[in-house]
Amino acid sequence: MTGRGTSPMTRYRRHRLDSFERRRDVLDSRFHRWRNRRHRRALVLLFCGAYHTGVTLGVAAVLLEQATLLAMTAALCLASCAIWSMIRTLIRLEDMAPPEFLDEYELARQLRLRATTTHFYYAIGLVYAGIITFGSVWALDRGWAMRDLYDLTYTTGMTMFLIIGLIGAIPGLVLAWTLPDPTDPDLLFPDAD
Repeated sequence: MTGRGTSPMTRYRRHRLDSFERRRDVLDSRFHRWRNRRHRRALVLLFCGAYHTGVTLGVAAVLLEQATLLAMTAALCLASCAIWSMIRTLIRLEDMAPPEFLDEYELARQLRLRATTTHFYYAIGLVYAGIITFGSVWALDRGWAMRDLYDLTYTTGMTMFLIIGLIGAIPGLVLAWTLPDPTDPDLLFPDAD
């Protein structure tokens, strides 16, 4: 746009970068004692354990028709969300940082992680589409009741939903596992002034 100032895209990028910096500044004031690799790795393992246990209990709840297991699954999902929020705080949202905020190495790492998760999405999507499509046909040929067919479809769809959620978390989990301990004293000891 000539003679009219900045374009809407430029303003949007600036707004996105400013918004990210503000959120990151707020998050930098939290969990100072947890900002080391040992604690981040413990949280990654805890998240994966809670998430996988929740998926397993969710499938068992549907197959065994147990409401108690379903309630435990919901509790584990809420715990996983809280742990995930804590992990994202500790990695300072680096898994979703705007490209303008990253240096060349960080940008290449972010793009590589996103490409890897995209391949997982495609593979898992194809597998589950095959299970739902061919499994339903197979179940009908075997004379399954519609109730059993609904259980198969629901269980397959729910596990796909949960696994896709886990795949979406992979970039943040990898960063939490591999990032070195921070060296900035303001991140570790904010009140040391």
